[in-house]
Amino acid sequence: MSSASVVGTAISLVLLTVLAYLLIGIVFTTSETVSSVQSQQVNALEDRLMTSISIVNASIADCGG
Repeated sequence: MSSASVVGTAISLVLLTVLAYLLIGIVFTTSETVSSVQSQQVNALEDRLMTSISIVNASIADCGG
């Protein structure tokens, strides 16, 4: 009867270890994805802020006023 308890405990420890590695992998993958998306968002915002509009050869008379 005691061997069944030892086997059950060993299986439980293996399952807990596998679950821990799985959860750690999920956390690392999620943090890497969030970091990548944040840097892409910052780059897009920088590109948008550095955009300028240049109007050439225009005068007030061209506006109909």
